[in-house]
Amino acid sequence: MTEALSFASRLEMTRADWDLAADSANTLRTTGVTVPQDDLLIATVAMNRQLPLVCRDRHFEMIRTSVYPDLVVESI
Repeated sequence: MTEALSFASRLEMTRADWDLAADSANTLRTTGVTVPQDDLLIATVAMNRQLPLVCRDRHFEMIRTSVYPDLVVESI
């Protein structure tokens, strides 16, 4: 697993990330969109740092569409 993720770097999650993710979860809930909380936190960190998300998970596109229109999601 270490070799598979050797290209990745670790990002610190701040209190602001957690707070924004919680607010976004409330917004998603009111619109009937349900996504895993860890996906929402990952999307929040990526958006706050203006980093693209490369994924195979449809939840990130749902998050982008519903709360983070500036999030770049690259599906593989």
